[in-house]
Amino acid sequence: GGFTLNGEPVKADDFVLVKDAAALVLQSEQPGKFFLIASPGKVGYKTYAEIMQERMRGWA
Repeated sequence: GGFTLNGEPVKADDFVLVKDAAALVLQSEQPGKFFLIASPGKVGYKTYAEIMQERMRGWA
């Protein structure tokens, strides 16, 4: 089922990206599952996307 995230409706199987939020409010009237991946905004290494961008620039 769906739920609301900070008052905004979210349907089952939706993808939500949250950045720089001080707090999140999740509300649902039915039981469900929520999958969360949390990571820091900046990491101390090159990400896969950054490595691929460098490779693609080398091919141009």
